[in-house]
Amino acid sequence: AIEAELKNTQTTNGQMKKDVTQLKQKLDDVDIQLRDSQVRCDDLSEDNEKLLEQLRLQRKQLEEEKLRNAQVRNDELLR
Repeated sequence: AIEAELKNTQTTNGQMKKDVTQLKQKLDDVDIQLRDSQVRCDDLSEDNEKLLEQLRLQRKQLEEEKLRNAQVRNDELLR
């Protein structure tokens, strides 16, 4: 009976070690996915900043063009 109990305990221990190893591998996989996700988020953030800067520049150019057009119209009216 004690031998059977010991064998059951060893079997259970072996299964638990296997389960822990699998859990550790899954955690490692999640860590890798998290790092990859963070890199993608950082890249997207950089892309967004670049796009915002482009939009600001385009808006500034449009405002300047609008002012130039208004000046041209004023000049034409004054002739």
